[in-house]
Amino acid sequence: MPSPCVGCQRTLKCKSLDRYNSSGTCDRELSCQRQGHNLPVVVCVDCFEQEATGRYIAEGALAEAKQEIVDKDQEIVSLREQMEQMQVELGFLRTWENPLQDPHAEIVFYSAEGETLHAHRAILMSKSPVFKSMLLADLKDGRSGVLHLDDMPAGALRAFLNFLYFATASDADLKLHGGHLLAAAHKFDIPPLKTLAEKYIVENLITQENAVSFLELGSLCNSKPIKDATTKLIAINYEAFLSRSDYNMLVQRDPGVVIEFYEELVQRLRKTLKLHGLIED
Repeated sequence: MPSPCVGCQRTLKCKSLDRYNSSGTCDRELSCQRQGHNLPVVVCVDCFEQEATGRYIAEGALAEAKQEIVDKDQEIVSLREQMEQMQVELGFLRTWENPLQDPHAEIVFYSAEGETLHAHRAILMSKSPVFKSMLLADLKDGRSGVLHLDDMPAGALRAFLNFLYFATASDADLKLHGGHLLAAAHKFDIPPLKTLAEKYIVENLITQENAVSFLELGSLCNSKPIKDATTKLIAINYEAFLSRSDYNMLVQRDPGVVIEFYEELVQRLRKTLKLHGLIED
């Protein structure tokens, strides 16, 4: 059998028996290159190259893994620095105390209860193309900057305007005024607020009791997430909804809603049949 390296005692055995001569040793002798050795070891060329290649591959993979860790650490440091900078910038923006009560603000809003809140024309125009069009028309026609939002309670109006200034809405505001915020976001074309309100409504507010109301709101605001969530909920309990007055009134106002329900029912039925192997794709 092949003799080991006298330095590291490693023996590389050739797996091909036909490479050994009558004395049981490999036909080729190479130098052991492990840990700087330069000592003879009996091993065939193929076996040596195979072992060396595997070692080099492993060492290369380890080096790549170490470099990847270094790169990820650098990314984390960079992201942390960006986050800290964003927090500084956000803190700077939020030093504006009570902008809705600023007497120098040009625009006055009236809520459904008649409460007044102030806002700055530049903020409104920069955040909403609808406000921009309205306020430019007011300037052109010389009208005063007074806007009546009679369909918005004071709390909802305050939350809406705060979002325009600070790009955030509290869970408490979303819980109390999620529907009004969605409607305002749709009306004044403010996608970030619409997305935020949709997500909160779908995850926290829709129940079997209010599903019809939110379905109608979703239809009016062209909100696919809310329409999908309410349609699925109603489809699951469709027979119970058939006897409800709010559902029947909605069907009379918007007959197309029935088509959406039946489409959802058909999809659920197909999934059930596929699950039991009764139909194929």
